[in-house]
Amino acid sequence: MVGASVFVFVIDGSPFRAEVWIAYKESSWMNALVWILLVICFQSIALCAYVVRESFYLSPEQPSFLILFNKNGRNLMLSDPLLIEDDDV
Repeated sequence: MVGASVFVFVIDGSPFRAEVWIAYKESSWMNALVWILLVICFQSIALCAYVVRESFYLSPEQPSFLILFNKNGRNLMLSDPLLIEDDDV
């Protein structure tokens, strides 16, 4: 498994595609296309801007890992009692 991961990383670059993640996150295909083109052209700077933009959509009491999910995924994650922080622990 490690060998396959190293092979993919060397041959194809990072196996974690920011473009696919942005397509999952955006509700409009037009917004997704614009952000994907920005990430392809400007790489890390555009991705950093995208993450900062997405962090503004979170309320102060929401955990930062919710940036990884789209709006439907955020609602699902917050409704799961196993993922809600408990003060008794």
